[in-house]
Amino acid sequence: TADSGGRAVPIQLSTLDETVPADTRVGVAKVDVEGHEMAVLRGAARLLERRAIRDWVYEDLAPQPSPVQALLRARGYSIFTLQTHRRGPGIRPSEGAAEPADLQHNFLATLDPARAQARLSAPGWQVLSTGGT
Repeated sequence: TADSGGRAVPIQLSTLDETVPADTRVGVAKVDVEGHEMAVLRGAARLLERRAIRDWVYEDLAPQPSPVQALLRARGYSIFTLQTHRRGPGIRPSEGAAEPADLQHNFLATLDPARAQARLSAPGWQVLSTGGT
């Protein structure tokens, strides 16, 4: 940054609606914006409306249920809390009620909950797997 003696680098901002072509379908979108999830979702209003993104993976540190969760639910998404187990990753439904404070704050919002549950039910970790979509 300029404050610490670095040089300023101009960047161009764009919304997901402006960036993703109108006829594109997206399997997974990972959002990691440190508290600015609502701004990202507002910039993806058309994508959300036409249900163009099947799965959103995001961190949400706000008390649950949060405005992010409410918006995604209103657009037809099922919300799951992502979990890590020794036997592999997992998910559990996020009921929308207040979550215990000690839980992770990583979520999956999906238009296809049966697919998500099936994909994450097998024990073990997979990296770079080509088994399915």
